[in-house]
Amino acid sequence: MIARSAGSLSLSLNSFQSIPTAAFLDALASREPVPGGGTAAAVTGSHGTALLCMVLNLTVGRRRFQRHDGILRPIQQRLETSRLELLNLADQDAAAYAEVDRCLKLSAHDPSARTVRRAELDRALHTAATVPLQVADTCRGVLGDTWEVANRGNRTVLSDVMVGTHLLLAAVHSSNVNVHVNLCMATPGAKQQALAADITACIKDAVRFSSRILDRCTERMDQSR
Repeated sequence: MIARSAGSLSLSLNSFQSIPTAAFLDALASREPVPGGGTAAAVTGSHGTALLCMVLNLTVGRRRFQRHDGILRPIQQRLETSRLELLNLADQDAAAYAEVDRCLKLSAHDPSARTVRRAELDRALHTAATVPLQVADTCRGVLGDTWEVANRGNRTVLSDVMVGTHLLLAAVHSSNVNVHVNLCMATPGAKQQALAADITACIKDAVRFSSRILDRCTERMDQSR
């Protein structure tokens, strides 16, 4: 366990799933590099997913929307799983960056040491790029389910569907930044090219899904006037 301090706060890398919001923000604002942007992106995705879970909790099981339960209940279960997975990825991102930071501090005083440092750093950077890709992919999956929430969910909370969608899209774009910053530091190769292609596909899908979701929410909100 790697511990660090932010003022009076003592925060461990595996605690982002349970600490209060204010404590997390204190840690994020501190001069310490962990947690950073990757962790913030994962938490943002979890926040967006949580809003969609709220909408489903206000829809599934209610008599008024009972005809939609067969479609929405499985989505509700998937989104709850994704919400928790994104928090887990927040922890993984912090740990991955800590490993990159450790490798950057390895000795490089001679050619042999530099070779060892480069190999360890490339392994750490691959992990550090893979985690935000997983964040983006998870958010893409949530957005893929969200159109049905926008189409069938409780009309009174469609604004929350829209906010959740914006948060998820922000998490995908933010994860893209974190994938590429790690790839830029790594030795070029096929693995790096594959990760870059995967994150590009995530962004393309997320933008397309989000546009459709937001349009449907706006349409249904206009119909209720």
